[in-house]
Amino acid sequence: MLKLGSLLANPESYQSKIVRVEGIVANHHLKHIKRWANNVDRCVQTFTVTDGTGTMQAEYGANCAGAMDLVRNGDRVTLEARFDWTSSKAGVLNVKEVLAKMQVN
Repeated sequence: MLKLGSLLANPESYQSKIVRVEGIVANHHLKHIKRWANNVDRCVQTFTVTDGTGTMQAEYGANCAGAMDLVRNGDRVTLEARFDWTSSKAGVLNVKEVLAKMQVN
């Protein structure tokens, strides 16, 4: 499992690569998009993930009907994502799959 601190310390090494990270979800926002491809409604979630070594923005597109795909503030998640280092020197995790999710309250 890759630590966010390592990812942020060496962003060039991970640019556009698939990584696995684990952390806690915060600042969750959900946007519902009607009539995505093939007339399927999609939800785009943005949130931060923190693992104690760093914090990073994440984006995840999911089928709105699949409530199991939705993450919430406070969830501990394991993510498989493509890492993109932006021109503003900020990393973004484009989540491909939520591999594990546990609600922490």
